[in-house]
Amino acid sequence: MEQKDKSPWLTPEEAATYLRLFDKDGNPNVSYLYKQTCARLIKTYKLGKFNRYRREDLDALLTKGA
Repeated sequence: MEQKDKSPWLTPEEAATYLRLFDKDGNPNVSYLYKQTCARLIKTYKLGKFNRYRREDLDALLTKGA
């Protein structure tokens, strides 16, 4: 069985934490992540009815410096 932290699929909260996007209270800032998704800077995938992000896409975004 694969460990959760090794999965390439991240929930919006996990993706925001991975990108170190936090609001003033220290919670994952998923609204900023959604805005970047709508602007097509971050790609999202549908797994059933849920949005997921791929770790390699987030790494590419960080490498690009966007």
